[in-house]
Amino acid sequence: MKNNKDLLKDVQDALAKDVSFKNCLASIYVLINDGAVILAGSVDTAQLKNVVRKIVSAVPGVNLLIEDLKVESIPSHRLGVQIDWASGRMALTQ
Repeated sequence: MKNNKDLLKDVQDALAKDVSFKNCLASIYVLINDGAVILAGSVDTAQLKNVVRKIVSAVPGVNLLIEDLKVESIPSHRLGVQIDWASGRMALTQ
């Protein structure tokens, strides 16, 4: 199993390779814990949201994907993330 740091780099690299995320890559937050990946933030379109899911799911070492991406044209800034690993829930706070 990959360590969290290596898996995070692999996921970020996979997303960065796709030019369609050029405008919203900085608005996608990735958290990793033992093969579980949480995606939060915002993307420009529903199509990009689906592409993100496919790209991240295909990264070797990703065992679980929890996606909380919002479709919005203007990303909102978030100040914090609350994660409950036991229940698989995450809340973004503004």
